[in-house]
Amino acid sequence: FKSPIAGGRPGLFEVLFGAPPPTWLSYGPVPIIIAMTIHFYPFAFILVSGALSSVDSQLEESAELQGASRWTIMRRITFPMVLPAFLSSLVLTFGRTVGGFAIPYFLGGPVHYWTLSTMLFRSFSMGLDVNGYIIAILLIVLASVLVYFNTRVLGKGSRKFEIIGGKGFKARLAPLGRWRWPVFAIVSAFILVAGVSPIALLGYQSLMLIDGQYGLSNLTLHYWIGPSDPAIAFGSPGLFRSAAILGGAWNSIRFAVTASFIAALVGLVIGYIVVRKRKSWLSKLLNQISFLPYLFPGIAFGAMYLSMFAVRRGPVPALYGTFALIVLVAVVKRLPYTTRTGSSAIAQIGQELEEAAALQGASWLNRLRRIVIPLATSGIVSGMMVTFVGLMRTLAPIILLITPSTRVLMTMAYRYAEDDITQLSNALVLFVTLITIVGELIVWRLGRGHLSRMREGGH
Repeated sequence: FKSPIAGGRPGLFEVLFGAPPPTWLSYGPVPIIIAMTIHFYPFAFILVSGALSSVDSQLEESAELQGASRWTIMRRITFPMVLPAFLSSLVLTFGRTVGGFAIPYFLGGPVHYWTLSTMLFRSFSMGLDVNGYIIAILLIVLASVLVYFNTRVLGKGSRKFEIIGGKGFKARLAPLGRWRWPVFAIVSAFILVAGVSPIALLGYQSLMLIDGQYGLSNLTLHYWIGPSDPAIAFGSPGLFRSAAILGGAWNSIRFAVTASFIAALVGLVIGYIVVRKRKSWLSKLLNQISFLPYLFPGIAFGAMYLSMFAVRRGPVPALYGTFALIVLVAVVKRLPYTTRTGSSAIAQIGQELEEAAALQGASWLNRLRRIVIPLATSGIVSGMMVTFVGLMRTLAPIILLITPSTRVLMTMAYRYAEDDITQLSNALVLFVTLITIVGELIVWRLGRGHLSRMREGGH
């Protein structure tokens, strides 16, 4: 949907139809809303699906025996049970969109359609720091209001959401009946438009020798497997022939796996304190503090950590240029996700299980290891998946902290795009997508296998 209003080469729409798309479809609120919806719906899907996998189907079966319709069961039983996960996804998505920068900047800037985040960036770029601080405070206030609402709803009626107790639970597939094929068609169409088509176009563009020329005669595999050629891409070799890119791929995987695992465990512990000690000041404080990293713009967050760890300060070592620093930044930055998934998972576990274990002399750590973590597997897996997906494609929080020894694929893709080597940049983004999908499948399979064994054992 490239438009001549912003200059550059023609897009696919203009090539196919012989005319550029309307401006309102290329830039402004419509493409921003569409892009953000497609971009963020997986977060809500992962969070809510993790909660749905823990819903006891016996509750729905009992309602069916009493003559309740599917709509009534959905409205009175299923939805209230997954309300914690739904509210968590609402809070996370709102905070991410209201502070989002890249999409509003690229799709709104050419037609002077500004959001708070892009106005904040422009304020600091123009030296209007006071205006920038005021906008930043406004962003924090907006997100804080929603966090407060989420806390009030979960805090007042948390026992309503407990669906895993001492009697065990089971899950079953819900038959769609006559809606099976219509639902299948709608979901398939959405996946095709939102997921398959952009990836296919990205792959095609990575095969174009000259950007903007979509003819078959312009296709090449140089940006994937080609050797270094001074006449092409400033001599950059193809993706699978570049030692720098392969090293960046290893750094990306190591970085995302390590940070997502640590963040999921930390989020579960914080979620446990927030839910189990909800009346204490510590619970309320942790719940609010854990969301703060979400409110900071990514580049500002990275700059803050750069100033903290650039040089040695007392007992705190200089971590700049180390793998530990980018992992630390990632764990803290993704804490709002893992804390919310951890809270929704803990809210579904009845406290009587831990109370029974405590009466038998089990320590808190033992109860956490033997009871809470096994029952919260779906929440842990959801937290890891959300974090892994985000970290594989993260850019803004770590771009100021990356050195040649710690560079990852997304920072390399950014540099190639900045140097106008868009085909190689597209190939890298596609490579990141492939790694992310494989990583998601591995984590999902491991989590589903553990949850299935737990159910078969009657726990």
